[in-house]
Parts: sequence; structure tokens; C-alpha cells
Amino acid sequence: VDPDTYGWTTASEGTGEFKSTVTLPTTLQFKARYLKLLMQKPVTSIYNPDTPGEPGTIVTVFSLSGMVVLTHPGGGGVFGIQSLDGLEYTTLTYGLRQPGQWMLASEGEIFTWDIDEDEDYDFDTYNHWAITFQTVGSEGLNRDTKVTIYKNGITYGAAKTMTQPIDRLSVPNQTRLVLGVRSSAHDVANANAWPPTLSGLDENLKEYTGAPSWPDDR
Repeated sequence: VDPDTYGWTTASEGTGEFKSTVTLPTTLQFKARYLKLLMQKPVTSIYNPDTPGEPGTIVTVFSLSGMVVLTHPGGGGVFGIQSLDGLEYTTLTYGLRQPGQWMLASEGEIFTWDIDEDEDYDFDTYNHWAITFQTVGSEGLNRDTKVTIYKNGITYGAAKTMTQPIDRLSVPNQTRLVLGVRSSAHDVANANAWPPTLSGLDENLKEYTGAPSWPDDR
């Protein structure tokens, strides 16, 4: 994304000496491609390094002693559904953008949903998760789908209605369950092969690139 075309969004600003850590809002993290540091109206003055102590050579300067950009490396998919070639998918993920956060992930963020819930670190007990998809309207080649997520029988976050292509993940016998990864995307030529091979992973999706342990069945 070209920031000069689509504009910049302010993440943090302040005055005076700045030594703290900047934490970006979740709406900005992992959606930025460029970072611009804008410094104005310096308050520190020094002699010109080439003429130290010489009268009339004092100038105002900025001093950047250090900067480290910390990012969350991301989590992964837990379970979901995908097309046979994996290029379309809707998967419940954990820690993908924020530590402890559950969210729905999809190709090109067409059906992605950052669930508005607190961080979840409930690992001491087994939990039952369920997702329902209900078509509530359609217009042209698109349909409106109401998505509800349940944790142990209780709704997790408020239900949300999203728009998607009318035939996305709805063609009979053209979807399958995916576990442990957002999508098992691989090249179309080997779409019916199982298990998919790492060499055939679709680079555009940038999915799982470790050494997988695929289940014996689908």
C-alpha cells in the first residue's frame, strides 16, 4: 500500500524527551506497511560538531538514541473450513494479531473478524467451540452472513453480519475441514492431493511454513 496515496494514520505523538514504549492500537497493528517518524520544533541546542565552542555556531538538533520496533509474531489457526485448494477459508485462530486474542481469519481479509473480547489464557480446562453461519440476506452476487461464535455454549463476542460472494465456501462437495492451520493452501494442480506438500504452498497466502504433521485422513 502506498501511504502517499492512501494517507497516514497517527499512532502516537508527544512533546519533550520521549523514552517510553509506544503500543499501537489493535486497529493499526499488522495493517501498516510503513513507519514514519516525524520530529518537529527541536528543544536541544549544541555547537556545530565541526566547530565546537565557536561562537555563533550553536544549532538546534534532534537526537535519536535508539529505536526498536517490537511486533507480535502471530499465532495460528485452530479449526475452520476451506475450499479444496485452500485459497478460500474461514478459520478460527488464536494469537494471530494479538496475544491471547481469538479471531476469524480469511483470504484477503474478506471475512476476517477481530472478536471484541479480552485476552483469553484459559488453558487449564477443555473448552468447546462452535461457529454458526446463517444467511440473512443477499443482493446480486453477494450474500449477508450472520456469524455467531460460542465458547462452552455461551456466545463469545457479539454476533456479526458480514458480506461475502454468494458462492464462497458454499458449493456442494467443494469444502473441507482444516485443523491446526489457517489454510492448507497448495497449488491448484495438486488440489486433490493429500496431504498437501510444502513445495506447493500458495505463496500469496503466506501460510504455515514449518514442518507439518498432517493427519492421515481428512
